[in-house]
This record gives sequence, C-alpha cells and structure tokens, in this order.
Amino acid sequence: MSHKSAVHKHIAAALCILAVLYAAVYFLVEPVRAIEPIARLLLAARLLGFVALPLLVGIALTVHARYSDSSLIQGYRSLPTEHFAFLQAYTTNTLEQAVLVTLSLVAFCAVAPEPLLVFAYAQVAAFLLGRFMFFVGYQRAPINRLVGFAVGYYPSIAAVGASCLFSLGAAA
Repeated sequence: MSHKSAVHKHIAAALCILAVLYAAVYFLVEPVRAIEPIARLLLAARLLGFVALPLLVGIALTVHARYSDSSLIQGYRSLPTEHFAFLQAYTTNTLEQAVLVTLSLVAFCAVAPEPLLVFAYAQVAAFLLGRFMFFVGYQRAPINRLVGFAVGYYPSIAAVGASCLFSLGAAA
C-alpha cells in the first residue's frame, strides 16, 4: 500500500470517528444556555483546562525520561534516545495543536449560535481522543499517528471556519 493510500485510509477513519462523536454529543448532551458574552467566554475557559491535560502529560513524561537517564539530564548536549525523541515530537505537536484548539474554541464560543455551542464540548472531546490516539499510534508506527492527528485537528479547522462565517454573518 502506498503512503498516500495509508494516509487516505487514516483520514477516512478519523472522519468516521468524528461523525460518531459529534452526533453523540449533539443528541446526548444538554444544550448550552449562554447568551451573554461573559457566559460564552466562561464556557471556553472551563473547557480549556481539559485542553491542557495532554500537554501536561507530554511534559511530565519528557521530564521523567530526562530525569531517569543520566545522559539525557545534560539537556541539549545529550544525544536523545528513540523514546525521548518520540516524547519530544509528541509534546511539540501537542503544543501546536493546543494553541490551535485554544484559539478556535474561544472564537467559536464567542460567535456561534446558542444551539451550536454544544459542539464546543465535542471539539474538546475530539482533541483529547485525538491526542490519545496520536500517542498510542505513534509508538506503534509513525504513520499510525495520523488518525489521532486528524481527529484532533479537523474540528479546530471546522471551528475556525464556522467562527469566520458566523462573524461575517453578524457583521452583515
């Protein structure tokens, strides 16, 4: 199987996972009541604590790996082990994703119509699930990280797009 076929397969799997997750949240979670701007920003702020969890885990595992290996404690002068390089890659990617999720979540919560605010919960759940899948998949084989990446990334892109559309609609 070519790498492009594998990528397409992983993206399709991610989209299926996201469809199930978003449908479950839409039908099972109570609607969010937040008309006032401060209530919307508080919703985003409450959810951002969960966004920080995968980053905290990545940093903690990296610190532990450095602490546990006498050569890694030397910092930039040391040659990283394969496991340490994996932890650094996970943490770096998680930081990048966390910034995107944070910005898109705040923007979405600020401008989305009230009936759609429930999708803020779905975005955070997708991010957490995606980071877990990325971590596990990457350890098995680097290509397997793609499903987790896509599960966490695509909701942020959708939230940015929706936020822009809602903002343009409000300005019109």
